[in-house]
Amino acid sequence: MDNNTNHKSIARKRGVRIFFNIVFAVFIIGAISFFFDDNPYNVHLGWFTLLGLQVVASLYQMWIEIEDKHRWSAVFSFLLAVGALTLLIVRGTQYLI
Repeated sequence: MDNNTNHKSIARKRGVRIFFNIVFAVFIIGAISFFFDDNPYNVHLGWFTLLGLQVVASLYQMWIEIEDKHRWSAVFSFLLAVGALTLLIVRGTQYLI
């Protein structure tokens, strides 16, 4: 029973890791496409995409650290995510106005 539970846990972690790697790749491809676009105003959108990547990556890292019982590292990752999200919201509203 314990071996079967361990196998399911490993398979679930692998699936989550694959999902987040796909999300990271989409963010990076989106940012690159905005940076090298013909429209010079899309560079801001590329930076916003990279900030979104930072938010998602920090939250994913926080989740991993919580599972590994690294509380202070998880708090630091959460603060990085909050900082990136704050910067994303502040700069995004300035860009829209």
